[in-house]
Amino acid sequence: MGKGMKEFSISKVLYYGVITIEIVIASIVTLLFPADLVLDLGWKKYSAEDIEKNYREYAGLPAGEGINQITDVEEFHQSYLKYATFETDSIIPLDVYRLKSLKDKRRTAKSGRRIVYRGNRETYVKKFPVERVLYNRYYLVRLPDKNYIIAYLDDAYYFKYLLRGKVQLPIGQMEYIPSNEKTYFASCVEEYGLEAEEVMVMFSEERYEKCEIVNFLILIAVWIVVMVILCLMNELVASMWKKIWGK
Repeated sequence: MGKGMKEFSISKVLYYGVITIEIVIASIVTLLFPADLVLDLGWKKYSAEDIEKNYREYAGLPAGEGINQITDVEEFHQSYLKYATFETDSIIPLDVYRLKSLKDKRRTAKSGRRIVYRGNRETYVKKFPVERVLYNRYYLVRLPDKNYIIAYLDDAYYFKYLLRGKVQLPIGQMEYIPSNEKTYFASCVEEYGLEAEEVMVMFSEERYEKCEIVNFLILIAVWIVVMVILCLMNELVASMWKKIWGK
């Protein structure tokens, strides 16, 4: 009886331990997955003609025909507030993160009967943000002339780069880095000989806010898919174990 109870307890512990690990893995994958990777599949590519016809924010949206193609670092320096794009074959992630939307900088939460105001840092440095899903990362991207520039690039394009080896970047707009953020890039500026004055903004805060619910649903779907895959793998391993050891 004691032996049976012991085996029963061990099997239960192993079972719940595996389930817990699967949930953690699925949650981490979901936390890191950029929902824009799915949005871009059906999103319109904006051309130079679209930009001329409609005044709106285009930085971070898929680039279509006629968008100015940057070929070297000099063209980048001269592109202040002008829309441009280019293809890159090297993207290096930096340990600097910025809130996708400033509206997430201050949020409310209920604590009993009280309403508590909680703040999120506008920019995180070095340390991985606890709420990664609210942040987008900074990257170094290589221009066609092999020089690197700093870019606030949509995370989805880093995933595309990892899959393909090179990627056509979204529409971008060169802006000057706020003085309080320049020190965040000191190490990469020294290593790559960059100028910590300019950044290519290639993330659409407007689209993120507009599609916030859709993004949330995409991430839920990702979590479910990952959990299903992990459970199927678990069942497959268990089945193979029984065939080999007869238990």
